Amino acid sequence: MKLSASCLFLAASFLTGSAFAQQPAPYSPTDRIHWIDGQAVTLTYSQSGAPSSVSSALAAKVLADIEAKFDGLNISGLNVNIGNRDITTGCGATARNTVHICWEPRTGTTADSSNSGRTDGTTFWREGSIVLSSSATWTEASLYSTLMHYMLHVLGFGHPVGDSVQNGATDLTQLDINGLQTMYGAGTCALTYDAGSRTVDIPFVKYRGGTYTARLQHNGGNDFTIVPGSVGMLNSMNMPMSRCHGLSIDGNNDLHIPQVRVGNGLYWANLRMENGRLTLTGRGQ
Repeated sequence: MKLSASCLFLAASFLTGSAFAQQPAPYSPTDRIHWIDGQAVTLTYSQSGAPSSVSSALAAKVLADIEAKFDGLNISGLNVNIGNRDITTGCGATARNTVHICWEPRTGTTADSSNSGRTDGTTFWREGSIVLSSSATWTEASLYSTLMHYMLHVLGFGHPVGDSVQNGATDLTQLDINGLQTMYGAGTCALTYDAGSRTVDIPFVKYRGGTYTARLQHNGGNDFTIVPGSVGMLNSMNMPMSRCHGLSIDGNNDLHIPQVRVGNGLYWANLRMENGRLTLTGRGQ
């Protein structure tokens, strides 16, 4: 399969980009996939099993404070909402794009978290939970900071080096906020042309009911080919290590790529697939 164009400005003088990489985070995420397939993460809560130190009213206040904190960051790809707070099924009540907060009697730990990937074949999403220990002693401040800590875990971050809610800070620090901006903020879906290998990775594209990954090879001039062996169908076992989940070849065989880094420039590109070929039909900066 070849990619050619009569006016391919992403070749020639513009092909001076740095090595391909997704925009690095200030500290390494444990999971670089965008956690959500929309913009909303819903927090649900079960009061069942909660200790006497945490009333339903206290839990509601802390959740509202967490919602306000995340939404106050104005990160374009991360919107935290509060859903049901009367769930009675305990810690097994996970749902699409939902972080369920619940209580269990545990010793030796105050909380832990988990998340798992799901797919319907063309869309990926996450379901997560934060399990709080009903055996621990809680205050409003400790409940808030603990939930913030584990929210960052389920959103894909580990423990950084430096001042962080992941390392005992009582709230999100600038390090945490920078990480969230990098992973979920505007422009995080940009692909990057690698001038060294003369390739650009397309980590996720929907086509005819399936989802695929591929790599384009620049052969000189306006000629591109699909790197042999680079095309693969994605599923829940090999979810794409990317935040670019909106790429799709539509019914007209058109593919719009919103951002491609070439050197210091950012470009958009429209490609059309016809007779086994991809042709650039438009681009802009």
